[in-house]
Amino acid sequence: MSTSVKQKNSVKRFFQNNVLALFFIRLGVISVTVTLLGISSIYWYIERENAKRIDALINKEFIDFEKHLKGLELGNLETRKLFISRMNELMESHQMLILDIRETDGTELFAVAKTPDTDMVQLFRRFDPDVSETISYHLVPADPDNLILIFAKSLPINHTSTIVLKAAIPLKSETVLAMRKGMRIVFIGTTVILLLVIVAIFPIIYRQYRQLQSDKTELLYSNFNLVRVLGDVVAMRDSDTSEHNYRVTYYTIRLAEKMNVPPEALPALIKGAFLHDVGKIGISDTILLKPGRLDENEFSIMKQHVDLGTALIQKIPWCDDALAVIGFHHEKFDGSGYPNGLKGEEIPLTARIFAVVDVFDALVSVRPYKQAFTFQHAIESIREGSGRHFDPMVVISFCDIAECILNDVSDKNIDELEKLIREAISPYALILGYGRMTD
Repeated sequence: MSTSVKQKNSVKRFFQNNVLALFFIRLGVISVTVTLLGISSIYWYIERENAKRIDALINKEFIDFEKHLKGLELGNLETRKLFISRMNELMESHQMLILDIRETDGTELFAVAKTPDTDMVQLFRRFDPDVSETISYHLVPADPDNLILIFAKSLPINHTSTIVLKAAIPLKSETVLAMRKGMRIVFIGTTVILLLVIVAIFPIIYRQYRQLQSDKTELLYSNFNLVRVLGDVVAMRDSDTSEHNYRVTYYTIRLAEKMNVPPEALPALIKGAFLHDVGKIGISDTILLKPGRLDENEFSIMKQHVDLGTALIQKIPWCDDALAVIGFHHEKFDGSGYPNGLKGEEIPLTARIFAVVDVFDALVSVRPYKQAFTFQHAIESIREGSGRHFDPMVVISFCDIAECILNDVSDKNIDELEKLIREAISPYALILGYGRMTD
């Protein structure tokens, strides 16, 4: 299987097995969406109220200016001096920092800055109002506690001429407080909306999640039972009993734990152990149950069960991680195995682990072509295969626990073996994709 396909399947399994994560992702998306809509509505309302407040402030500032600008004629020097004097007085009375009055063509009528803040002056000059709008404004923070309002207003002074008055004034404290109150309302409103959204939709979505999780659990548990039954069918054809599958699965789990195999790798071993010989469904009973050694032609046919099993399980996405065990458990460490002649660490670790327990159980069990080996005889055969048939590191770990795990399964009937398997698999139930291991 290619690396890209493995990565794709790994991602797919992650999302299949993390319904809870997906549930909270969906809840988060819905909550954020509704919250943003709420924030937008509140922000729009606050901005509208602020705009009304500022428009009223600007219009109030303009009342005195309009008296002197309506019908303005600056034809002689005395009139111009009087105009400049009056504008300076108005700047003082209105606490203006900067005042600039021009005709729409840019002709300057009055321009005075009464602030030492050169940055403010530069910002004021860059403020380019849209003269087509009656009022334009821009808020600038003077310091953490104060705001400066830069605004412009166009004013028709007669039937043919319009001037643009641009000014900078500090906002009064009550205005700043009112605007900050609006921002607090946005924050509080956002929090309240988010809480209301969560309170309103969480129970609904959670009920749906629980139903989905329950359905998923039933489906995955059914999948596992199907794997177990399918393995049992093959094992019963091969040796008249399904106990072989339970024993090798138990051995596999305990050996993997002994070798500190990561828990997330256990599902592949568990499913692989149950399905390792599933391809034998396609092998005739004449060969499968022959009481004696197979001849060369018969053995050639028997070896086809690996490819048959791989082809069958590839069609089941939930079992694709079992393919390594199914496809490679007959490979040998020295490269003399089948079907691909892999050697050493070219053979997946799951297959190297299973190869040892599969052969061990075959040795200590009665088969149509042989009697059961004693434990000592079987363990000696395993040790003799170290480095040739088996991975030496796997053999060392297996020999440390072999007698103990053999005693665990000895003299147990099928029901007792099923119970033993359930107990062994339970720690990995969530990784397998369901939350229980009963029945």
